[in-house]
Amino acid sequence: MMYLFFILIALEAYDEILKYGICLNKVVSVCCIFLLVFLSNIYLVNYKTNNERIMYLEEKLKQNEKVIEMVRLPYEDYVWDSNYDTKTGNSKIKFYYEIPEDVTFKSVSKKKWNKLIKEMENEK
Repeated sequence: MMYLFFILIALEAYDEILKYGICLNKVVSVCCIFLLVFLSNIYLVNYKTNNERIMYLEEKLKQNEKVIEMVRLPYEDYVWDSNYDTKTGNSKIKFYYEIPEDVTFKSVSKKKWNKLIKEMENEK
């Protein structure tokens, strides 16, 4: 849906360019900068959340937890299968981090996740 919005904006911008004779290079540059900022924000938020998940996961594995609560990435559509609660994501994560097979993951809300992270940081 968002892509449709960007296409409509691009078409409107192109119409304005033709009407007023604005330099196309400037418009393309501005659009590229906007896209760069937009995507950077998405990937930085995912990066921060994923680092929190890894830190939390390592802490819970040290405590020999069998059910580990994890949050889904905020922008999961922009990465390939990185959530713990999918079958392939679960097996990849267990293989990569050498997690025992008897450990399971449970999805939690962002609100509960923030609370879990704060509790973990207070314990340190």
